[in-house]
Amino acid sequence: MTENGGVDFIGFPLDPKESPQTLKSYEEQNDLLTDLPDAARAQTYQGLPQLMDAQEVPLPATVITESQDRVVWYCAGAPAGSEVRKLFEDGN
Repeated sequence: MTENGGVDFIGFPLDPKESPQTLKSYEEQNDLLTDLPDAARAQTYQGLPQLMDAQEVPLPATVITESQDRVVWYCAGAPAGSEVRKLFEDGN
């Protein structure tokens, strides 16, 4: 179990416009994967539309997965706390 009661919040940088320096500045405020190679970022970004069942991935986006890495829910931008809370209340 994680420190957050079984929930991890990890930022995954997908926007190719964000430089390593920009990502480092975000890391001060968030748990963020900043050492990903550009190829890994691009590969993940290209695969997200299929996972999200969407034509394209909005940036920024929030993707919530369960323990087997299946996408449970996603949205453009950051979700409201009530949206995330509802996922847990519904048993997802």
